[in-house]
Amino acid sequence: PYLRYQSGYQQSWSGEIGLGVPTSPFGGPQYFDCVRLFRSNNGLLTLFAGDGNVVWNITQTSTNGGPGTNWGTWSQVPGTKITQFDAIKQSNERFALLSVNAGTSIDQNIQNSVGGTWGGWSNVGGGGFLKVDGGQLSDGRLYLFGNGLGSSEWLKYQSSVGTWSGSWTNLGTNVF
Repeated sequence: PYLRYQSGYQQSWSGEIGLGVPTSPFGGPQYFDCVRLFRSNNGLLTLFAGDGNVVWNITQTSTNGGPGTNWGTWSQVPGTKITQFDAIKQSNERFALLSVNAGTSIDQNIQNSVGGTWGGWSNVGGGGFLKVDGGQLSDGRLYLFGNGLGSSEWLKYQSSVGTWSGSWTNLGTNVF
């Protein structure tokens, strides 16, 4: 991935800044089909990138020298067979990942601490999904939308922080 930035409001864009490429655990070139970029409250950028099997993460170490400089190294979020994902920056600055696994159900993984280790994948359920999108409600609960080819959009949310509701809501709309 490459990053470009503006030096100010409505200013011209910088040249492309390469963030490097992690080494694929399976050999050969590394390609990303899904990327998500976030700014933390301290101003540092964090990028998540998925290759259809694993999710990678890289974070700025400081903002000195302007955007696009001072990046750490790529790290792989534990787990494989992640066909598609969405990252959520929670109000507590920790990230949650929602993913579609190779079995087409949805899993989640949440950071134990800001910038820290991951708690491990747990299954949220469902089946036949190709895509997941999620977010956080103002009270801290997560929600997700899942859909598959030619199927309805489905909604699931946490009944309390950390506990997913038992049922899915069919929103009745074919997305793709």
